[in-house]
Amino acid sequence: MSTPAISSRIPFADLLGVDIVSATKEQIEARMLVRPDMCNPAPPKQAKPSHW
Repeated sequence: MSTPAISSRIPFADLLGVDIVSATKEQIEARMLVRPDMCNPAPPKQAKPSHW
């Protein structure tokens, strides 16, 4: 199976930016750029109690 055919079988591969690097019968190697728009925001910092 070609890498475009493999990529087309991965849901949301284009949206996520998954790039198939190589594929064999035993293994598929892919890469994906970590983008800020695809990351969860950090939780807000909690204020320390005023009595500390």
